[in-house]
Amino acid sequence: MYYQSKEDLIEAGLPVECGTGAITKMNRISLGIPKDHHYDACCVGKSTPDNLHFKTGNVLYIKAIGRGSHCRTNLDKYGFPRSYLPRQKYFFGFMSGDMVKAIVPKGKNKGIWYGSVACRSTGSFNINLKKGRVQGISHKYCQIVQKSDGYKYILERREIELPHYKKCHVINYNNVPEEFQQQKILSRQTSDGNDNKIQMFIKWLKDEWNGSKIGIADIKAKFEISDKYWGKLNSNPVIKDIKKKRKVKTMREGKGSSQRYYWHIK
Repeated sequence: MYYQSKEDLIEAGLPVECGTGAITKMNRISLGIPKDHHYDACCVGKSTPDNLHFKTGNVLYIKAIGRGSHCRTNLDKYGFPRSYLPRQKYFFGFMSGDMVKAIVPKGKNKGIWYGSVACRSTGSFNINLKKGRVQGISHKYCQIVQKSDGYKYILERREIELPHYKKCHVINYNNVPEEFQQQKILSRQTSDGNDNKIQMFIKWLKDEWNGSKIGIADIKAKFEISDKYWGKLNSNPVIKDIKKKRKVKTMREGKGSSQRYYWHIK
């Protein structure tokens, strides 16, 4: 099978290079990278370069898990029936293995969860996370992100950033200058062509506000910003950069229930 595939590729005119496990190991050791499938793929054959340049910090693992089992009876170690599985695969529009997003508003599982779902006929699902699982999530809180296709997908960070991997370099595209970040945000508009909340807020903060004292509560009311979204907005790197350049200061007045916070520019 291996040799036939090789010959077929050569006959098709494609460039083919073969290597042995010994060459792969030698290349991996000379580059000083750990033993792993995705690193072995970089070290196959004699054409492996002396230095590797990685353009991403993530690795996508794909594992075949199938689309379920034909057997509908679980057996114990003696071969006797232990439990029975339902004959249908779909429950409330979901199938075990679907990637879902669950937004739980209350209860002990309150929060937002992403993962593959394990369905029950009762409508109480389990969500398998990257580490561990969340049990007893109602189907009413689940939204399908991706239908099950028989594979499991896991995105993980590489460990190549460790200092002793001297011949491997990570090309980092995350450190984008603030000017490009601002332009990227300001170019996004709503479907009707108008500015969204963050665009209007950035334009006001950058150009329209004269720096006079203004209450934070008044800013929230002006742009219809909730308390929860306010924290997210202030952690935005673009807004933090504008505040730093304009030297925006936060001041407090009053005590107790009459306490208020203001922005101003010195």
